Amino acid sequence: MAFVIKLLKLFFTDYGDVAKIERCDMDGQGRSRIVDSKIEQPYAITLDLVNKLVYWADVYLDYIEVVDYEGRSRHTIIHGRDVQHLYSLAVFENFIYAINLDNFTAKYKLSITKINRFNGTDMETLAKLENGRVLHVYHKLRQPPVRSHACELDLYNKPGGCSHICLLSSSHKARTCRCSTGYALGNDGKSCKKPKNELFLFYGKGRPGIIRGMDMNTKAVDEYMIQVENLVNPRALDFHAETNYIYFADTTSFLIGRQKIDGTGRETILKDGK
Repeated sequence: MAFVIKLLKLFFTDYGDVAKIERCDMDGQGRSRIVDSKIEQPYAITLDLVNKLVYWADVYLDYIEVVDYEGRSRHTIIHGRDVQHLYSLAVFENFIYAINLDNFTAKYKLSITKINRFNGTDMETLAKLENGRVLHVYHKLRQPPVRSHACELDLYNKPGGCSHICLLSSSHKARTCRCSTGYALGNDGKSCKKPKNELFLFYGKGRPGIIRGMDMNTKAVDEYMIQVENLVNPRALDFHAETNYIYFADTTSFLIGRQKIDGTGRETILKDGK
């Protein structure tokens, strides 16, 4: 994902059920799609803050393409085997910089590649790496100064007056308060508290494999529990109220495990039937 601090917009890729590139406010509101056709597995994304352009790499269709912030003026920068496995992108001046998976078996599997973004040529390998997934260019043009905003600390040292988390909204003068997992937002829209009624629903999903929980007595988006991560295909679930353990079976990883709703106590009980 990438964001524009001056416009308070966040751009991100999603290749779940429907592959797409989306845009939203910094608090997750105002969500809209800017690309949802001729796209399969958008992996890397970066922004040209000066010209207001969005670049992304599709590792299934093997291309780097670009649109403006509204999803218009789409065109291809480069297509083919040279950009088959891109993990990260960055743009600065005339060039796109990318982390490219060159060789699955070599010691130095990855390379940092520089590509002319105006003609898709002049490709140059700058370095070889053993590991690496994220690439950034640091320059004052890519880190513009931030004006005063609604999430500044108040007299009680709280960001924007929020008990836990402050997220800028659609303008620098607007903000949304959020709570840490396991807490609910109060009626004042600022304070966070433990739910009085512990009625909640938990569920498992794949891609990625996680188990999440939601409070059934409120419409708030705050999660009730620390999600169970690093799963593949969680299917069977149960909850032991006295100990606060969630028990789960991952049918793809052939294991049964458990974790408390506060994120502690993660352990594997059975693995491969043993």
